[in-house]
Amino acid sequence: MSAENIKNGVGVWIMRTSEHTLPTPEYATAGAAAFDLRANTGDAEIIIPCGKSAAVPTGFAFEIPCGYVGIVCARSGLAAKNGICLSNGI
Repeated sequence: MSAENIKNGVGVWIMRTSEHTLPTPEYATAGAAAFDLRANTGDAEIIIPCGKSAAVPTGFAFEIPCGYVGIVCARSGLAAKNGICLSNGI
């Protein structure tokens, strides 16, 4: 797998951890505060029963420089409309 250096002023390294065709996480717009990260489910549909949790693969590994933090957050619209939230509460 190859590593890709995202030029974002911080120097986050992103590596594909499996063979897939998902685009490398990137800023969706010029003023975006974070990368858009997609689920790596292939053609499979993930069904999470009410009250249960599941790990959803991204297909990427990230190397965050010392002094910085990488946080996965739910998109506000997705969380509000569908009740989807992350187990870490962010």
